[in-house]
This record gives sequence, structure tokens and C-alpha cells, in this order.
Amino acid sequence: MNPITSITLCDVEITPTHQLDFADVQSQKTYFSSKARHTYDKCRYQPRTATIKVKGYVDSLINCNYGYYTNAYNGTSKTFYFWIVSKNYRARETTELTIQIDVFQTWLFDFNFKPCFIEREHVADDTFGHNTIPEDFELGDYVTYLRKPISYLNSGICFFVAVTDTSQGTIGGIYGATYSGFILKYYDSADVSLLNTYITELCNAGKGDSIAFIFAFPKGMVTSLGLTSGSTVSSLPSCFTYLVEMTWDEQVHDFAYNGQTCNAHNNKIMTYPYTFMTIKNTSGSNVVLKRELFKYNNNMAFKVESVLTQSPNIALTPMNYDGKDLAIDDSIILNDYGLCSWNNDNYSNWFANHQHSINAQSTNATASLNAKQAVANNNYQNALSNRNTGAEKGALNTALGTMSAIGHMNVLGAVGSVASGVGNNMLDYNQATTNAQNDLSNTNLLNQTDYQNTISSLVASVQDAQVQPNTAKGSTASCGLDMARNTATFYIEQTGIKPEYAQIIDLYWQMFGYKVNRVGLPNLKSRQKWNYIKTVNCSVFGDLPHEDSDELNNIFNNGITIWHNDSELHAHEYNQTNPYTTT
Repeated sequence: MNPITSITLCDVEITPTHQLDFADVQSQKTYFSSKARHTYDKCRYQPRTATIKVKGYVDSLINCNYGYYTNAYNGTSKTFYFWIVSKNYRARETTELTIQIDVFQTWLFDFNFKPCFIEREHVADDTFGHNTIPEDFELGDYVTYLRKPISYLNSGICFFVAVTDTSQGTIGGIYGATYSGFILKYYDSADVSLLNTYITELCNAGKGDSIAFIFAFPKGMVTSLGLTSGSTVSSLPSCFTYLVEMTWDEQVHDFAYNGQTCNAHNNKIMTYPYTFMTIKNTSGSNVVLKRELFKYNNNMAFKVESVLTQSPNIALTPMNYDGKDLAIDDSIILNDYGLCSWNNDNYSNWFANHQHSINAQSTNATASLNAKQAVANNNYQNALSNRNTGAEKGALNTALGTMSAIGHMNVLGAVGSVASGVGNNMLDYNQATTNAQNDLSNTNLLNQTDYQNTISSLVASVQDAQVQPNTAKGSTASCGLDMARNTATFYIEQTGIKPEYAQIIDLYWQMFGYKVNRVGLPNLKSRQKWNYIKTVNCSVFGDLPHEDSDELNNIFNNGITIWHNDSELHAHEYNQTNPYTTT
């Protein structure tokens, strides 16, 4: 029997880069038969040549772009599918077709893959975080889609006063892991007048220098201690720790910015560098976090930590991130809560520290004056006593002289002696009185002068202390802008590309799948509607000519989209879901 063939010309929408696949040979034949425009039976055996001649004018074949022929010989048959590359008039009702064998459809059920390098494909598992191979896309500017402050840190401030005054309580304690020789007193920012009063009381008691430092702290972090203004902090945790969580429900799933929206189909768009988390402080520092590196990426957790000490640092650290329970390397520090300044009343401190010595010197000066006055009076009385004694001695001596003169019958001499003795005694008496009074007056004047000098010196030292300016203690640097704004906190942000870029990239993935760069067997049926595959050094094998296997290798190396039903091929609609296959 002579070999025969039939030739069918079709109108189909497949192209060398957009093919249809089928479940079996019969489904394939049924499809192409349904697209037939012209069929030529009982033709001669058709060799694989570049041209075939068919009956009909060129114009009658204008809608034919594809065809197939089936060679039958000795009970066997093989269908070859081909592209119609060109149509040329050759004679009356004769058209010459230039064809090219479609090796994909021709050998669809006859070839298999060996492992090769797969550059791009529609993956069989698009679970979030499973596909992170970098792609070469223009990303444009990043925008912020979500901004969440840490509420513990922007709910007001408080102040702690570190004091070394033993009258305030037990001195010394462990703060964090460090011993500090002071106690802490708490004051709410709403009770600044109480803090001012406390500082004034310390200065009035001469203990202003017992204030070691005053520092600000976020009130929300110590609320659990139940402190009231003026209370002493008796016990502290070694580290204040709070947990901050951000669930997936809180985050932005779709890109929406300035009226633009992108409803993405591919989970890779929610990974770095297309979207990511950023933690920021108010000093301009930031740490970029990849959501896909969180162990529980639908419930991301952060730890806020701080130690109650001067110039406290507050840290925000991601938890269960990048394989670490606490990712310290990815922490960020907030240091807006610094040291404060206060007014140290130098005069009050000085007077309180010197008032006892001032009082003692004043008392001593008065006692000294009184003692010196008593001594002067005693000396004065003694001088008067000596004056009187001298006068008595003079009178006695005169009497004795007179009696002696009379005894010698010298009456005139006795009279003269009496007159002379009485006169001298009066002169000595008067002079002694004057001397005693003069000594008393001089001594009292000197004593009073010494007393006044002592008192004047004390008054002068007090006045000198009064005119000394108060001293500013603590840090005079200003670091309160963010505290005044109530923004001294951390912010967790979701950052991403703009919707227009996201839409471009997402649709590119819809068309060409992800870059996977893996070695394996190409999967042509991982999705329900279409699959794209692009390989490097593809290697097919099977019962087919060598040149056709080479052409198949080139097809897959150049990239091909395989549609799984005719309606999807016809629509060519990429902006739709393309679910996984379930088998």
C-alpha cells in the first residue's frame, strides 16, 4: 500500500512563544480539528520539506496560519504540526505554503527533561518568604505605608532625682547591673512644683550638693511601679522590658498611595526590597528589617528595654528574627531622655552649712565681751581699793609723824607735817581715781571695738555669700524638642515601592514568573491557567529527531509560556489569579 497523508490547515492563536498543552493525544487532535479551515485527504506522503502545495487560491487561505498532516504507513501514523510561514501563488488554484514544523506540539507527548538550570518559572509554592532571589527591577522612590509609634514611650515623661543624703533613706543600690551610691526619688512632669520645693528644701538644709543628677524618663515604662511624686524608689527590676507586637492584620497588604492602588497577585511583592519594615528613632537612625526573616511573620514582636540610670538608653530589638531569639545586632537606640539641669542655691547651702559656726562665733564674741567687761570692772574696783588703801596709809603715816614731832616738843614741825601729809594724800587719791577710771574706760572701749569687729566680720561673710550667684547643676545641653513634641519614641514603619512600580513588577511576574536560578526538572503544569519557563542548557530526550530536540532545547532556553486552556490563551489576561494545581 502506498503511504498516504491528510493535510489540515487551521486558524489558531498559538505562537512559538505561547503554546497550549493537552492532557492526552486525543485532546490535542480534538482541539486542532475544531480549528480546521481546510482539509486535504488522500494526499501523497508528506516529507519534512520546507514547502507543500495545496489546492486553492491564496486569498481563500488568508485565515490559515497553522496546520497539521498525518502520515500513515503500514498501520502506523504520525501527526506533524507546523506553522505556515508564507503563502505563494504557484498556478491556477494552486498555492505553495512555506512551513516550519512546530516541534512542541509535534513531540508534546514524546519528550522528557533531564535536570537543567531553570532561570525563571511560575513556582509551585508561592508561600510568603519562600522566593527571595533578587531581581533586576527599577524600584523608584520608597514611600511609607504605615507608621506605628511605641505607645510606652510617648505617653508623657517623668523625672528621677538621684540623692546621696542619708536622711532620705538607705543609700546605694543596684541599677541595671551597676552599683550606684544614691537613692532615687520620682516626680511626675505634672508635679514640677513639688520637685522645685524638694530641691529648695535640700538647699535650705545645706544639702543641695547631695543631688547627684536628675534625668528624664518615659513615664509609660514605670507605670507598673505605682510611683507618686516625691516617693522614693525602693525596688527596681534590673531591666525594664516591654513587648510590642505588630500583627499582619495591622499591616498594609495592598499598595495604596496618592489615589493609586496595586492589588498584587504574587507574594514576593511583600518581601524585601519591594516592601520591608523599618524601625526608626527621632535622631535620624533607622534599621531595615525584612519581614520574611521573622520566624512568625504574621505576628512580629519587638522588645523595648531600658535601665533606670542617668542618661538612659532605650533599645528596641526585634525578636525571633534572622534565626535569633533576640536580634541584638538589629537593635536601635533612643537617647532623647537625657540629664536635666537644676538651680543650686549657693547662699542657702552656705548658710545652712555655716549657721552653727556663725551662731557660735556671735555667742563667743558676746561672752568674751561680757568677760572682758567683768575683768575691767574687777580691775577698776581693785584700783579703787588700792587707792583707798594708799590714802589710809598716807593718813596713818602723817599721824605717826605728827605724834613723833610733838614728842620731841616740835609743835610747829608737827603742824607743818600734818598739813603736808594731808595735801599729798589728797593728790594721790585723786590721781588713783582718775587712773582707775581711765583704765576702765579704755578697756571697755577696746572690748566693745573687738566685739563690733567680730560681729561685722560675721555679717560681712553672710553678705558675701548672699551676693554669690546660684550655680546651674546637671546638664545644660538642650535635648527636649522631641519630648516637648511628645514624639520621643520609636516608630515601626512599613516601607515599600509606589503602587505604579508594584503593578509593573507584579504583572511582570504574572507573565514571566520568578527568577529561581535552580537546577531541576522544569515543571510545566504547576499552575492552573498558564506556566512560563526559561532554562539554561535545557536537555530534552525521547524518541524524536536530534534536530527537533535541539529546537526544543532552544525554545525552553529562550522562554515559553504554556497555556492550559484555549480560553485563557485567547484572553491573554495576566491581571488575574493563577492558582496552583492541586494534583
